[in-house]
Amino acid sequence: EVHHIHVSSIDGYTNYATLHIVTDEEQGKIKAKAKAELFEHGIAHTTIETETSQEVCNEPCCKTQQSKTYGQGHHHHH
Repeated sequence: EVHHIHVSSIDGYTNYATLHIVTDEEQGKIKAKAKAELFEHGIAHTTIETETSQEVCNEPCCKTQQSKTYGQGHHHHH
């Protein structure tokens, strides 16, 4: 699962992204894959936070554990 996504550009040329990835896989590999994929789409700088499926996102607008209670499709995305 990917949530809390923000993509922006300060100068109109260089793109930046921040996002949260929920995974129970090895986090370093997941981050590397995500950064490579985003780079292919013109996003040069990324900040990625990883969370396990057992964690609760601490962002006030991203209650992933809470959304699991309501089922799929009710996650908060930007």
